[in-house]
Amino acid sequence: MHSNIDMTISFLVKSLPKLYNEFYLEYIKMFIQDKNVNKTQIRALTFLKNYGSISMGELCYMLNIEKGSMTSMIDDLEKKNYVERTKDKKDRRKYTISLTSEGEKLSKEFLDYFKVELQNKMGEIDGDKIDDYFNSLKTLILTIENIDSK
Repeated sequence: MHSNIDMTISFLVKSLPKLYNEFYLEYIKMFIQDKNVNKTQIRALTFLKNYGSISMGELCYMLNIEKGSMTSMIDDLEKKNYVERTKDKKDRRKYTISLTSEGEKLSKEFLDYFKVELQNKMGEIDGDKIDDYFNSLKTLILTIENIDSK
């Protein structure tokens, strides 16, 4: 059991950051070079595209940033007409963030770009290894979903 815990820690501190950087962050950096958003903002727009309207608290959690930083970021995205902030109907102290048509357009553009680039990257991996990768990924996703549901 102890070696499994060590392997989990190794994955979280070594492999996961490398995977995140090489399979996601590098593409974000390339995409935003000629855009008027930063890395965190395009990640926020992507989350909103995938999850729909969500609270600022949920978005803070997903992006792992403080509420003060989130407020400044949302202010900027609102000025750029990528998101809109509305008071939550159930709790007027909270705000819900949603994409505008411009935000939809930019997040779709990033996701389309990301799919092409990721497909190219995956094409470099040997057939048997890519199958192992996807099978492992499916197992990891199912395991995490199972933990989340408890």
